[in-house]
Amino acid sequence: MLTSPAELVALLRELRRGDAGEAVEVAFSEALDGNADEAADIVAENLTGEPVGGQERPSQDVIRVRADLLDNLVSSAGEVSIYRARMEQQVAGLGSYLGELGQTIAR
Repeated sequence: MLTSPAELVALLRELRRGDAGEAVEVAFSEALDGNADEAADIVAENLTGEPVGGQERPSQDVIRVRADLLDNLVSSAGEVSIYRARMEQQVAGLGSYLGELGQTIAR
C-alpha cells in the first residue's frame, strides 16, 4: 500500500505519461479509494510545466538584475505611461480644435 505523498506523486506522473502498467493503476486506485481520476486531474492542472510523454522542456536563460536598477526601470515605465496619457489628451484636444477650425472655415 502507498503511504507517502512522494510515492503517490510518482505514480500520478507515471499515469499522466502513460508509462504506468495495470498493477500501478490498481495500486493507485486502491490508495485513493477510487478517486484516482479526480486526483489525476488535480495533479494535471498543477503540473502544467512538466514534460508529458518523455518530452523535455527547453532550457530557460536567467539574468540577474540589481534591485535598484529594476526599481528605476519600473519607475521610468510609470512615468512614460503618465506622459503618454497626457500626450493622448493633448492630441484629442488638438483634434477638437481642428474640427472647430474646419467648421469656422466652412461658414
